[in-house]
Amino acid sequence: MVRGIPVVRDNYDAEAIEIAFNPLQEKFEVADAAVRRDKSYIPNISRVWLKESDLFDLLDDYMEGLESSRDVSADERKQIKKAITKLHGLTSFPFIALELAANIDEGQVADVFVRINSKGTPLKQSDFILTLMSVFWDEGRSELEHFCKAARTPTVGKASPFNHFIHPDPDQLLRVSVGLGFKRARLNYVYSILRGKDLETGMFSTERRDAQFEVLKQAQARALNLQHWQDFLKVILAAGYRSGKLISSQNNLLFAYILYLMGRTEYGVEEYRLRRLIARWFFMSAITGRYTGSPESQMEFDLARFRGLEGTDQFAAVLTEICDSTLTSDFWNISLPTE
Repeated sequence: MVRGIPVVRDNYDAEAIEIAFNPLQEKFEVADAAVRRDKSYIPNISRVWLKESDLFDLLDDYMEGLESSRDVSADERKQIKKAITKLHGLTSFPFIALELAANIDEGQVADVFVRINSKGTPLKQSDFILTLMSVFWDEGRSELEHFCKAARTPTVGKASPFNHFIHPDPDQLLRVSVGLGFKRARLNYVYSILRGKDLETGMFSTERRDAQFEVLKQAQARALNLQHWQDFLKVILAAGYRSGKLISSQNNLLFAYILYLMGRTEYGVEEYRLRRLIARWFFMSAITGRYTGSPESQMEFDLARFRGLEGTDQFAAVLTEICDSTLTSDFWNISLPTE
């Protein structure tokens, strides 16, 4: 905004944000059509700091425009000059900096970031894990962001994650990798695990941290595999869904993807059988709103049922048992009509 450089939005589109300034009220506004027409505003404050700009010329231009719309008193002239001078001095405003010793390790740096950002605007646990990834596995975080950006843009002639069901964010795909690799849904546990903490003893170690990041790397490679992703989306089609408008909860879709990857990459379920199992699971979780109330708690409970399973049949049996016990005749005849 100060330098006039475009910023990247959440949807990965680059956009230049213009901030306007009213010297009489010393008020900032995001520039829109109404603000740009209002002569009491400087429509784009980045002009103030351009190398080729002259502050006096800018002041003269502003005064000329304001006087063309109304009379300006001597006191207002003084106020305007003072306010624009203060605006120009913003880049010299002193900020308090926290300096860290040169000999601390990356984990301590990440911990300081998390502690500082625990106040003010609330951050999610996924933000803290993504911070750890930036420190210890930056290419992994970049892979998540590139995948999410590509999922929003259709391509011609090459495979891509683009689809009509979901445009995932990095924190959503992180949940998939975490659920797949650690069989966990509560990200506060995973944050501790990735820092190298033993959840039983409470002790930290570099070796444990490196080992856990290796688990995450392998899980993410499976989650971002384009063949896995596109084959899973065919499962959603097989369940009767045709677009994102029919998806009531993206948590349902993401958890179904975790189960699909588990069945395909860990339990060796045949593709035709796996598609039927996951399609039924997705339909069940969608129609019952399984992950709409307290999604983390329900996902944690469900993932716990898949820890320690052995073989294709046990995996399929757990999925079938949960679906059968949920979609009972009472559900169809009583619960669903009532809801």
